[in-house]
Amino acid sequence: MNKLSVKQKIVETGVVPVIRAANADEARRAIDAIKAGGIDIFEVTMTVPDAVSLIENLASRDGGGARLHQCRRGIRHQPGA
Repeated sequence: MNKLSVKQKIVETGVVPVIRAANADEARRAIDAIKAGGIDIFEVTMTVPDAVSLIENLASRDGGGARLHQCRRGIRHQPGA
């Protein structure tokens, strides 16, 4: 999924839920509820404990390997990362 496709998906959806939770299990339940409601895009903040592991798990479960690669690349390019 390239940047233009991501932008188009966000515009079509009209919202990007942001996941902040006390732990990865709580975040996963929130994500499952969001997806059950028909929204298949979301942001997991790095304040969620084990956020990277959660994203990796979701990507492998949902076939989002390319998006996970983009996420890792973005994390590496953050100041202080």
